[in-house]
Amino acid sequence: SNEIIINGGTFNGSMAPDGVSAGYVACGIYVANDDTVVVNGGTFNIADGVGIVARSGNTTVGANVVFNMNGNRNLGKIGDSRIVIPSGNALVLDLAANYPGGDPTLTNNSSYQVAVVVENVADVEANKSSASKIILGADIAYNDYFDIVADTTIDLNGHTLSTSACAWIYNGATLTLCDSAGGGKLLGTATGSSGYAVYVLGTLNLLSGTIQADTYAVINGGGTVNIAGGELVAQAGIFQNSGTSTVSGGAINAVSFGLVLNDGTATISGGTITTGETGAGVKIAGGTANIEGGTISAKNGVLFPELSADKVAAVNVTGGSINGTSFGIVNNGNNAYGTTMNISGGNISGAIGIYHAGRGTLAISGDAHIEGNTALYIKSGNVTIGENAEFEATLTTFEPYTYLANGCQATGDAIVIDNCDYPGGNAVVQINGENVNYIVAAEGAHPVATYAPDNSGN
Repeated sequence: SNEIIINGGTFNGSMAPDGVSAGYVACGIYVANDDTVVVNGGTFNIADGVGIVARSGNTTVGANVVFNMNGNRNLGKIGDSRIVIPSGNALVLDLAANYPGGDPTLTNNSSYQVAVVVENVADVEANKSSASKIILGADIAYNDYFDIVADTTIDLNGHTLSTSACAWIYNGATLTLCDSAGGGKLLGTATGSSGYAVYVLGTLNLLSGTIQADTYAVINGGGTVNIAGGELVAQAGIFQNSGTSTVSGGAINAVSFGLVLNDGTATISGGTITTGETGAGVKIAGGTANIEGGTISAKNGVLFPELSADKVAAVNVTGGSINGTSFGIVNNGNNAYGTTMNISGGNISGAIGIYHAGRGTLAISGDAHIEGNTALYIKSGNVTIGENAEFEATLTTFEPYTYLANGCQATGDAIVIDNCDYPGGNAVVQINGENVNYIVAAEGAHPVATYAPDNSGN
């Protein structure tokens, strides 16, 4: 073995064009043999690659080393190893290469994080800390819980990390997931009521990659969930009992519910939520949902279920697009008092744009655009409509009013007030200002129509 000591200097690394170096990334120092390498100083300017890779031997990095990482190539091979390495990492400890020189060591006295490439459970467990970023070099399966007790960053790197129970994030700990290679996933393999992939008491950050489970992709038990990218795939995407959830990007693809909110706060500012033919994008059984952006597509975009009298549930819509094949937003026969809907922006559409059939309050104003065969159908509650809101009825043929004990039928009127003595009592509706916009397509339809079961007047 050799001893190599570097005290200073400038090291520039870059790759030839793709036609010559496709599938590879650059490297400043490559330790592939049973050598001792000590880097006390120096500046590494690396484009499309990594700073130092330790695959064998003993490497030490001092406090005065500087890495300048840039470039556009996301990942590639280094040397003859089968494993691809994400670029942009200053220090890489590759425990998955299995080189003849033996297992590598890397002593890090610098301020740069070490990216550790792993291929088994033992190496994952040994490197779950804020000092390291874990990069998967192979598919890894846990036959129990995957406990996160300290701040941990995992790059799935195109591989699957599976658990027969779930990833459990403890209070005070953070799990950050990304996927440099694409196709990587955190997979919960349990089914039924135990079929969830992540349980959050601390913090979950999903930047890229997929979290997949049978029943719930993520359960928020009182922590913080941040979905900035990637994908959630399950019967339900996020099931929140308490805590805070934020969806700013990525995609939730669920069969039944994109997000179920039982308490706490959820904010949707970007990304997409898509559910199956019978599902709801956001189900609010308690707590407050703030919809500021993004796109929701489901049978029912936002659903308020039946609530107990002591429950408080609210939605504040200031932007985004909410699309329902049945209802954009629906409060269906809710006999409790605790529902609040404040809509001051965004686009809401459905066969019925908004169906308000329960107690509670609904306020629509600002730049909100409500669209449907009938844009707004009211059976109960306290409803206030303010300046500049727009209601567009798209039904092209007027349909006479028909009383339905459950649900409603569009008429082609922009707004329908149905005084049918629903369980919550007849609605109290107040329209303020002259700048409310009504659009109707059907001849004989009205901007605002009031009906009752014993007549078809307006």
